[in-house]
Amino acid sequence: MLKQEQAGFSLIELAAVVVIIGILAALAAPKLLGLQGKARVIAVRSTKAAMQSACTLVHAKVVVKGRMEEEAILPQSASPVLSGNVKLRFGYPENMKELAKAMETEGNRVSEAGISLRGYDLQGPRACGVSYRAPLKLGEKPTFEEQTEGCLLKLDSDNVWTFWKIFLLLND
Repeated sequence: MLKQEQAGFSLIELAAVVVIIGILAALAAPKLLGLQGKARVIAVRSTKAAMQSACTLVHAKVVVKGRMEEEAILPQSASPVLSGNVKLRFGYPENMKELAKAMETEGNRVSEAGISLRGYDLQGPRACGVSYRAPLKLGEKPTFEEQTEGCLLKLDSDNVWTFWKIFLLLND
């Protein structure tokens, strides 16, 4: 009589592989979540640099046009990068919504106070963005402040459970 060869894996072998993959995933989860937070902090820093560049561009146009009074308007025709007339305060954009007319905001949330990354706030525990304040007097420069407290994901039980749900869905 011929002996039949076994086809496939035993239940114990499959269980061992699932356990090993689970342990590796548990070790990788904190690293993965940490990298996402660092990427958001870098996005905030690059947004701040873009805001500063746009502000410098607007100010340079204002200096050339000689419009350094307390309140003025820089017309859209002054530069091809402007998406509308920009209200000015002492030669700089009056607020963030005015500054946004001179830059690409790429779907981030723009308010008068600043820009927050998509899905985040500008203040509080989910703060992840850059705030902007126009100068209050002639000769002063605008201020830009990074808000990164909420950018970094804290590894708590909710995050771990979410990671495991995703892991289990991918392995179905």
